[in-house]
Amino acid sequence: MLLKAALEFGIELERSFMVGDRWRDVAAGQAAGCANFFIDYGYREKRPAPPYIAVKSLAEAASRILTGFPQRNKD
Repeated sequence: MLLKAALEFGIELERSFMVGDRWRDVAAGQAAGCANFFIDYGYREKRPAPPYIAVKSLAEAASRILTGFPQRNKD
């Protein structure tokens, strides 16, 4: 879906961000070549594989994206 949207709308995935609260969201962003933010709500399920940046909320992810984030990897 991400690759199709990138082609259709001219999105540069390597300059894009994926923000999600499930490991599948992060995996999709990684496969597409995006920088990834994982909103860690403490679900009792599989955690995403690095690289990703763990955040507590969508607001925190947005703030880090807008101010430049110091790291790309987090585990």
